[in-house]
Amino acid sequence: MTDTWNENGIYTDKEYAILTNEIYKEWLGFTAKEYSFEENKKIAKLGGHAAKSTKADLEKNPGETIISSNNNLNYQYIDEKEKIEINN
Repeated sequence: MTDTWNENGIYTDKEYAILTNEIYKEWLGFTAKEYSFEENKKIAKLGGHAAKSTKADLEKNPGETIISSNNNLNYQYIDEKEKIEINN
């Protein structure tokens, strides 16, 4: 995510903090400062567990892994601030 932000002109710590806080507010209802480190660690662990469980559930149906080098996004920026083009 931070690589994409950087590719779109986001470079400073303040800009990263603002965008991170927006994610926190939407996801959790609080800013990053309103959580202690231990609370963030618990939330990160829950998020990782949810991703792991979802991946396992999805792989039960086809019987094969859903993550490979063949299904990553291949994109290039047309307008670095506004549009991306998906190359399939």
